[in-house]
Amino acid sequence: ADWLSDVRLGWVRLGARTVSGWPVNELLMAGVDDRGYGRGSVNHCPTLGEQEIRIVGHINKAIRHIGLVTLEGALIAALAVSLVAGTTLAGKPSTAGGNTNSVRVDDGAFAGSTTAYAGPSNATWVRARCYQAGRIVYEQYRQFDATGTASLLLGPTPAWSSGPADCTAEDGYFRRQTTWRVTSSTTFHVTG
Repeated sequence: ADWLSDVRLGWVRLGARTVSGWPVNELLMAGVDDRGYGRGSVNHCPTLGEQEIRIVGHINKAIRHIGLVTLEGALIAALAVSLVAGTTLAGKPSTAGGNTNSVRVDDGAFAGSTTAYAGPSNATWVRARCYQAGRIVYEQYRQFDATGTASLLLGPTPAWSSGPADCTAEDGYFRRQTTWRVTSSTTFHVTG
């Protein structure tokens, strides 16, 4: 191994006779033959033997192996992160689109009441909101009773004196007694 003094970009420096810092008759290009193709061949170096060529081939294999092992490690790490994220988010229903149907609310009539039924989560509250022409006219929070139901009163309010409304209901809980956390949601309609 004393004869191996330098490895740079695939060139192996084997001797002391150099031109511009590189040996003239003692250069071995790892992975390239005298036409510039192939691998493990001698380029302008008839004095080199098979042993030197094999050493460069082993260096190339080791470098490729290290690269592939690094890539495999990165893929395993990415899979581990996605598995952790997947299991963390599993069981938390999405409210994207506004309808997971875990909580259910019967349609109702203005100035009447309706019943909200808790979904299978451990939600303790229901939040109902009603809209007319895209403007919120009603909002109410009610706690579910021991049977998992809550009665919602459907107006009137100062902003909702009559008429039909489109409504949403969310079941959830209060985190640290101040932040509302939704576990599921649905829609219902109130006739006028």
